[in-house]
Amino acid sequence: MQVPQDVIDWIQKRYHILVIGHKDPDGDCVGSQMALSLFLGRVGKKPLPLSPGPFTSAEVRQFAPFFKTRFDEEELSFLEKVGIVVVDTSSPERTGPFRDLISRHPTLVIDHHSAGTPFGDLRWVEPSAPSTTFLVQLLIEAMAGHISQEEAFYLFYGLATDTGFFRFLEQGSGEAFRAASRLVDAGISPRTLSLAINGGQSFLSRRWIGMMLERMEPLCDGKFVILCETRADRERFSDEHRESDLLYHLVLDIEGCEALAALREEPNGRCKVSLRSKVFLDVGALAREFGGGGHVHAAGFETDLPLSEAKALIIERFLQFCK
Repeated sequence: MQVPQDVIDWIQKRYHILVIGHKDPDGDCVGSQMALSLFLGRVGKKPLPLSPGPFTSAEVRQFAPFFKTRFDEEELSFLEKVGIVVVDTSSPERTGPFRDLISRHPTLVIDHHSAGTPFGDLRWVEPSAPSTTFLVQLLIEAMAGHISQEEAFYLFYGLATDTGFFRFLEQGSGEAFRAASRLVDAGISPRTLSLAINGGQSFLSRRWIGMMLERMEPLCDGKFVILCETRADRERFSDEHRESDLLYHLVLDIEGCEALAALREEPNGRCKVSLRSKVFLDVGALAREFGGGGHVHAAGFETDLPLSEAKALIIERFLQFCK
């Protein structure tokens, strides 16, 4: 995979660069922003990482102090050669309060999601890439020839979290492993990274997983599983105790289970739906039916429907796949 020359040229022409990610950032988003910001600083530019937050998941909470969540656009009038890089974000809506800022300034998008709403003046989108950090790594190597140890930490962090520590990679993923080996050669420890990603979980997080497993609703002899979380549950278990990735892994490991839908009732009455599949079902396509998006095996969407109606809708679609 090659880095487009116009992407390199775009960055070389800018000096002050805002590096923006999406709402509810994950490890790939944070890793991309941090690694790119470190690299830009290393080559003499002035980066500023911005995030709409919140940093609720355990895997990214520790990185919240490195980001500004607000930015006064008037500050840009005093800066020269300004540009914006948006990473790991498929739609401008996902940048939250920075959406208007993006629409009014030169913007480069680096992403690996196939769905979404195209935006930005220049787009480097590679759906076949295992993570956005993978693309950022290629960019750094193309422009600087080498990766610093600190940059490698964040690049590996994003690659590992977005691939389930390589569990989600398919046949023909050799380039991802070769990229990972270069990061190890740069001085990072996969063992240390694994502890940073998976360690430090609370006792309540295990209670939450137990509660959700008790509530599993199998369909089609266990081929599909429905999980539901109410607003009352969110009051009992705050976001910091929700270890959803581990929950999804445990459910999909059940023999015969192909896909799951996890529905969460939001405080504003909306319903957030996360979809995961193992082999055959393209949940990205399913999410797009409801205005969402994502990958073949990991996707999601939000709806104004109450939890009970959203659940009925998902059950109806899952039952159609059983026929």
